Amino acid sequence: LMQLMEDAYDWIKYRLDDQRDNTYDDMFDPELNIQYGTYYLSYLMEKYDGSVELTAAAYHCGMNLVDSWIENGTVDPDNFKVSDIPDENDQTSNYVRKIRKAYDNYKDILSSHGDITESS
Repeated sequence: LMQLMEDAYDWIKYRLDDQRDNTYDDMFDPELNIQYGTYYLSYLMEKYDGSVELTAAAYHCGMNLVDSWIENGTVDPDNFKVSDIPDENDQTSNYVRKIRKAYDNYKDILSSHGDITESS
């Protein structure tokens, strides 16, 4: 379902103050997996001011790397372009493009049914 690295799992468990007796190996449990994965995506969307592209990049290659791109001026979070992602991260660029395409397709489907009103 959701793919989280062990470090991300540990960070989320800490952030949620999850006192349950679960470990990273329990990420195969769909309920826990979705709970942690959606928390992480929600956190990233808030951190990157609703940018689907920056959220997807951070989910794929890690928020520390995306933060470093922002800090050193490689990417401008207010005017982000996938082409600004460094060439050595071409897998992340491809992932972001796929996510944006799927996001736009689902948004079109939902809007054609009158189920969505946002413009982003």
